[in-house]
Amino acid sequence: MFESTIGKNNNTEEADEKLYKEGEEMLKEYLKNNQDIEKIPYTKEHTEKIENLLSSFEERFPLDQLMSITTAEKARVSPLRDAAKKEYENIHYHVMQIKEKTDISSDELDRLIEKKTKILLAIGFVNDILGKVRHE
Repeated sequence: MFESTIGKNNNTEEADEKLYKEGEEMLKEYLKNNQDIEKIPYTKEHTEKIENLLSSFEERFPLDQLMSITTAEKARVSPLRDAAKKEYENIHYHVMQIKEKTDISSDELDRLIEKKTKILLAIGFVNDILGKVRHE
């Protein structure tokens, strides 16, 4: 159904993005096919788990250090950025799970997404054409 891009593309940023999109498509397909599943009541424990992941992330990956990676060349060889991207995927997964499987309020979800987005922007997006990392 979905073709994996692992090992088929030398541009790891592009491959990561494509793989991420494939995962989102798979999640949407799964949710579409399982719409009859009732959402569980949202509790503070759900938020606490995400808050702990966010705090742990910022302790291990200082956002100012991630923001200081401004060239595509440095981004490709940065072990800090590489590890941060993998950890961000975990945070993203957990936020999406809360969104899709609980009856979280839109205000609370917006607050979590805002924090998650702050991290994503610190990691940045590589623009190979300009040779720069966008943090906006």
